[in-house]
Amino acid sequence: MDLLPNLANTDYSPDSLSNGDESVITPYGLSFARGTVGCYVISKTAYCPWTIQVGGDVIAYSNVKVTIQKHHGFLNGGWKNYKTHNFSYPINRTTSTIRNESSDRLSAEKLSAKLGGTFRTVKNGTYSAIANGYSYFEVK
Repeated sequence: MDLLPNLANTDYSPDSLSNGDESVITPYGLSFARGTVGCYVISKTAYCPWTIQVGGDVIAYSNVKVTIQKHHGFLNGGWKNYKTHNFSYPINRTTSTIRNESSDRLSAEKLSAKLGGTFRTVKNGTYSAIANGYSYFEVK
């Protein structure tokens, strides 16, 4: 568990495409799109701040989701969804960056968080809110 990443981060831009990264999706209509989620634990509470950032447009609506998964062990099915936090709201002052944070009081266990959902920009419409991979953390 200690070797798993604590931060899931994705940066979609024309520069990343020129580096030969085949997993990168072009953010049509935007100069770049970036999603990040990372979790930390204080006492028995897990905090998972997330950020979505775009270039060339501004964000008008958040429908971002953070899904928390628990690890039940390999023989018991591995990672399973535990809880999903929905961040669905209009952005009153449109901006190129939105951020928020989920928090959960949890028992001792191994967990992960994944960024998902969508966001809507003013000029270019709806995009997926993603960060490649998971943020792994443990409540002790």
